[in-house]
Amino acid sequence: MLEEIRTKVMNRFPKVVAFADSWTNDISPMAMSVLNTNVEMSMRVEIKWNGDIGYEVKDGRYKHVVNLIQGTCTYKILALKGIPCAHAIAIMHHDEANPLDAVSTGYRKETYLRAYGNFLQLTTNMEMCPETSNPKVEPPPIRKMPGRPSKKRKKELGEVSGCGKLSKKGKIMRCSVCKSTNHNIRTCPNKPPATSKGVATSQVSTSGKKSRAHIEKQMLQARVVKEVPRSNLIRLNPLKQCNNLNPLNHFKQQWKVAVVVEVKKVQEINLRG
Repeated sequence: MLEEIRTKVMNRFPKVVAFADSWTNDISPMAMSVLNTNVEMSMRVEIKWNGDIGYEVKDGRYKHVVNLIQGTCTYKILALKGIPCAHAIAIMHHDEANPLDAVSTGYRKETYLRAYGNFLQLTTNMEMCPETSNPKVEPPPIRKMPGRPSKKRKKELGEVSGCGKLSKKGKIMRCSVCKSTNHNIRTCPNKPPATSKGVATSQVSTSGKKSRAHIEKQMLQARVVKEVPRSNLIRLNPLKQCNNLNPLNHFKQQWKVAVVVEVKKVQEINLRG
């Protein structure tokens, strides 16, 4: 790769020198294009002289101050690019000066050729290079660092964790009672008093009663299916007391009776709720 870069740069230098020979004057074509554009713009400005070294140039609704001795203009293009702006060119035409003389030396042919004057010399193949007796440069030995190695990468400043939750950084926290930002529910002055069970009296509503009745209903339904063991049915009505009945039929009848009793309890709770 380095050999390809060296070859490309070596072949580019002769083309750069040939391009400099095609210039029509001592200034580069790019700088001349910008200068010609500023010359056309300088024909639309008005000049006022203070009698000393300063000029006031009016360009539309803007006014700029130009000092040719110091080489400054309040438009700042002259100091930024090194090419005279339209205001400076208008003053040069007023003083019968040549704007080409005010162009920076970085755009001139002499500076351009000096930058590309050091040509790259030819080299032989690496296989033909002489061998050295000096020791080879080896990488430093690997040293085990103390402590357990980290498995997670170091996160950047302000990076959220990858747990799937949004960060609360920058979010305004408010009290759930009075919606103020100065405190939370624990230190809220408008917090309602709590009951003996730790629940605020104002928070108890009919929806809470219905939810408790619904939970009790679900528990009874689960007890009908799961918590009525066969041993209890047999213990209440032993098979040895029913000599004239089929044991299997007797068990089914007792199971149905237990289910009917539990269903009645559920219906009573629904009526109360």
